[in-house]
Amino acid sequence: MTKKLSTVLISGTPEQIAEGLELFRKKGKASNPLTDFKNDRITTTDAIKLAGVSAPTFTKWVRAGLIPRHGTGKTHYYFKSEVIDSLRKMADEKES
Repeated sequence: MTKKLSTVLISGTPEQIAEGLELFRKKGKASNPLTDFKNDRITTTDAIKLAGVSAPTFTKWVRAGLIPRHGTGKTHYYFKSEVIDSLRKMADEKES
């Protein structure tokens, strides 16, 4: 898997750039979706619906380690953000 790099041109004084970066950092911290684990947690059924595949296909992906599963015994759950990230990674690898 190859990461795609982007080039961004920034103009302004060093002080303006520093101020913009600080605002970006603060805004990113406040809206981090991974910090809300309670609302991010979904059931297996919801994860399958989110992936848009059959239950056997989803199970194969989980067993192959492509989608992280949490829980113990018969009680499993997923984090919506992790499922989405995993689906994006699989799509990117398929395109390559």
